[in-house]
Amino acid sequence: MVVTLYGAEQHVATLASYVPHLVAAWDPPTEGPGWIELDGTLVSADISGFTALSERLARLGREGAEELTNVLNDCFERMIEAVHVQFGDILKFGGDALLILFTGPDHAARASRAAIDMRSVVARPLIGITAGRVQLAISQGMHSGRFTVYSFDVGHTDLVVTGSGATETVECESMANPGEILVSSATAELLPAHVTGDALERGRRLLIGVPAVTAHVHDPATHRIDADPARYIPAAQCDQILVGAPAEHRRVTVAFMKFSHTDHLELQGPDVVAEHLQRLLSIVAEEVRQNGVHWMATDIVADGGKIILAAGAPIASGDDEDRMLRAARTIIERTTDFDVRIGVNCGPVFVGDLGSSRRRTFTMMGDAVNLAARLMTKASTGQVVASTALTDRARSRYQLDKLDPFFVKGKAEPIDASVLGRLEGRDAGISGRTLPLIGRQRELAMLERVVHGARAGHGGVVEVAGDAGAGKSRLIDEVRDRAALPHVTVICGQYARSSPYFVLRLLLRTLSGSALVTPADEAGIALAKWVARVAPEQLPWLPLIGLVADADVAPTAEAERIAPAFRRERTHRAVADLLTTAVRNPSLLVIEDVQWIDDASRDALGTVF
Repeated sequence: MVVTLYGAEQHVATLASYVPHLVAAWDPPTEGPGWIELDGTLVSADISGFTALSERLARLGREGAEELTNVLNDCFERMIEAVHVQFGDILKFGGDALLILFTGPDHAARASRAAIDMRSVVARPLIGITAGRVQLAISQGMHSGRFTVYSFDVGHTDLVVTGSGATETVECESMANPGEILVSSATAELLPAHVTGDALERGRRLLIGVPAVTAHVHDPATHRIDADPARYIPAAQCDQILVGAPAEHRRVTVAFMKFSHTDHLELQGPDVVAEHLQRLLSIVAEEVRQNGVHWMATDIVADGGKIILAAGAPIASGDDEDRMLRAARTIIERTTDFDVRIGVNCGPVFVGDLGSSRRRTFTMMGDAVNLAARLMTKASTGQVVASTALTDRARSRYQLDKLDPFFVKGKAEPIDASVLGRLEGRDAGISGRTLPLIGRQRELAMLERVVHGARAGHGGVVEVAGDAGAGKSRLIDEVRDRAALPHVTVICGQYARSSPYFVLRLLLRTLSGSALVTPADEAGIALAKWVARVAPEQLPWLPLIGLVADADVAPTAEAERIAPAFRRERTHRAVADLLTTAVRNPSLLVIEDVQWIDDASRDALGTVF
């Protein structure tokens, strides 16, 4: 049987593999914090060797990214299958680490069986066409008990695993050598004595697997009908996932932020932990939005948690370094009553989707990511430690308390870094609009002539081209401010080029009051209302417009009569006529990263302009 999914069902099916199965049984509040307690066994698995492989293949550009994706997905698919057959739920999937919860009958035995099987998968060398033979390693820790999963409203619903049970799991994993599986004493008590070794400083080594009984275990992969996976994924990631973003190596600025002392708060109850962390995470979410950086993920650490932020992925700008430094510095200034420390770095990394159809993640990995995490551990409470490689590239100048060069795991050369102080020089962060625009008089005059023409009813098109950081965005910001006209901005993005009508879909959905992640049936209702209001004469062609907007609308007789050979041409004309009517009043349409525009949108917009 072949089942074709459309509209909202298609979005759910695409995004469901990016969130844990937990959401099928738990519906956290959409505003504010929530929490759930679960009894079971938690496994933390850390895989090493990915960075070296990524660095080796980065030299090959897109071809290297494709090979890396294929090699890693082959490994992850077998690991995820080993978890699935034991009914485990991957709560966190960071590319080179997995956090897996087993609940229900015989959870410790099933967790041990999965851990043994994952180790066997990693023990097999990976074979790539260019990479050759690659040997990975895995260290794992396990603990059994009661665990608390918290939900927080940070623009999306983010799930955070923290507390004493999580700490015990992570510390077992951190004590394990490559190839070892350390189980806590609580887990060892649930397993036959002969499967574990002698007591160590922390826990015992798991020697062999345990036959596990799965006959009466509830499958956590059963997705709840009304569960919307999009609410658990940052919007920018949703956009990349839905357009089928290809993996690639690219320059990214990365921040790792650690918060601590949740185990002590846990003694006062989950409500206290939830309230405390919601205040902290809300500050971070606000600065992420204000500074135009991306909330990549949260992850587990002992006695706390960490937040990973990125600038340059999924969307790049000309001033990613400045955006991240400003965000990190402002977060530290606003979180003085929390134990927070941040490490920041920049460099080339692998960015893309990894996993299998059962469980996937949008992630980044590479030496630059690892160094940001190392810098976080170098920071003290209330500090941002930034690499010299990053501060040298930034146009903003901060007070810097230079640290003595130090060595970190995996690096042969010492690291140069500084504690980031207050801003003291020119701030080019965001768009530089805190300072007046200097120069660009000829370009401004040309653009203002186009604006004057728009006010008189004459349209015009100007292409602004230049290298990254040359000031294109700042120039357009100045024109928008001076023109004081209604404006709409859409971003093509290098990920979107392979998705037909992506730019027009984003434009039509924005104008009609919906978003890319809005289900197709809801987007159809909004589109129909908007077209009826601004261009009712286009209603007969609404199904053609809905095709471009990925919106479900009712068929019309006029659209049904269009022959297939003329359907594309008539669709472009319908969209062109709609946009021409919709922007009849003076307004500005700004299309960013036009070099990455998809061909279908380019053809259709060519009909308008």
